[in-house]
Amino acid sequence: DGKGTIRLANGFSANKAPGSGGKVLMKTEALIGVMAVDEPAINPPNDVFVISQLGKIIRFQAAEVPAKEGVVQGVNCMNLRSDTCTAFTVSSSGAASA
Repeated sequence: DGKGTIRLANGFSANKAPGSGGKVLMKTEALIGVMAVDEPAINPPNDVFVISQLGKIIRFQAAEVPAKEGVVQGVNCMNLRSDTCTAFTVSSSGAASA
């Protein structure tokens, strides 16, 4: 559905009974991928690239996606209409932050 989120690590508490449960990351039926990043990676000038099955690619700053602690539905990253998201990556632009 073209949504994305940044989850903070302090939003995950330890399970009281290991192996008996889990944590819901996102309320979604289809998950394209998960990427662990350090906190500096969510601040500018780091960019997120999202690629669709029909060849659409978008780029936006990771800081545009608000970081959350709880279960989230995510924010709209790409309008898909009759398309599907196939891949994403996070990249540093190499510029020094101001």
